[in-house]
Amino acid sequence: MNESVTELRPNYAIPSVLAVIGIPLWFLKFWAIASVLLLLSLFLTVQTATLRLVFSSTDLDIYRNNSLIRKFPYKDWQNWQIFWSPIPILFYFKEIKSIHFLPIIFNAQTLKACLEVNCAPKLQEFVETKVDAPIDPMIDLLRLQLKSEEYGERMQALVKSRNLSISDRFEFVSIGSSDRNTRIRYDAVSQLATIGNHDLDKSLEILRDRLLNDPEMDVKAAAADAIGALKLTSAFTDLEKVYKSTNDWLMQFSIIAALGELGDLRGFELLADALANNSNDLVKIAAIGALGELRDPRSLDLLLPLIDNPDWQVRHRLAQAFANIGTEQAIAALKKLTEDPTEQVAEIAKILVSGS
Repeated sequence: MNESVTELRPNYAIPSVLAVIGIPLWFLKFWAIASVLLLLSLFLTVQTATLRLVFSSTDLDIYRNNSLIRKFPYKDWQNWQIFWSPIPILFYFKEIKSIHFLPIIFNAQTLKACLEVNCAPKLQEFVETKVDAPIDPMIDLLRLQLKSEEYGERMQALVKSRNLSISDRFEFVSIGSSDRNTRIRYDAVSQLATIGNHDLDKSLEILRDRLLNDPEMDVKAAAADAIGALKLTSAFTDLEKVYKSTNDWLMQFSIIAALGELGDLRGFELLADALANNSNDLVKIAAIGALGELRDPRSLDLLLPLIDNPDWQVRHRLAQAFANIGTEQAIAALKKLTEDPTEQVAEIAKILVSGS
């Protein structure tokens, strides 16, 4: 072939892996799963042996043996992506009117090199680097992608927006926080924990809405985490309301941890209640840590009786809490924990004492 044409070598890795998994499952009598895997392996083996991908200077050509099946002109391409690093499995590309997926049954390194040379190089550069120069056309493309009917398209737009400036990224996260897909809302709300300082008023509005109104508990929990990270004390009453109205331990855990990060002394009573009455041990341990973060000496009346608790994780968190409170009585309790029979507790206590 001439210099402007590159044919990809076949790669049998995926069908081989499927066969390696499927054969033992067959002998273990997991016939249904094994049959699916082995049939898929056979199908991909045939595809690998018969399909040819050829990159010319103007388009991607797909052949079956020596017969041309279809051409994909580069001028119609909008985007492409190889999933996932470091083990490529799937090749995705989008044309103006359609999207396509192909399993990686070809040499992935050559595929990536050909794509970078021939197909939408400006978009790929935008995805991989932060650009200080004006990139309005690229941002507009991502805005359109974020409005797509396809979940994968919208999620990809949100992921790519991480490479934008904070102000532009905040715009995408704000839109994504109300997406109809749970995973997109969760990702967007979680990102606010790190970029929400760009616009605290807008962040507060979004996070309160998700905390109070989102139908999915993990999104509500992510909102509580972000409220704590941003120290949005205006949302304290919302956190308190949700804590008292839910029995979901993960939601309660997130709120208790957030109260510690907030540092708002109004949270003392709720943390004390969680420590005394919550039935979940992880929530109680989170309450110990949060009480320490409040640095309220009143917490010692609740924490000192736990210094001989049989759960070493409780004592480990106590050491951190005592160090945060920092009063003479708290440091004395911390020094006692340097002699704890559990090595992890004694070690952290020694480190904290030396830094107090």
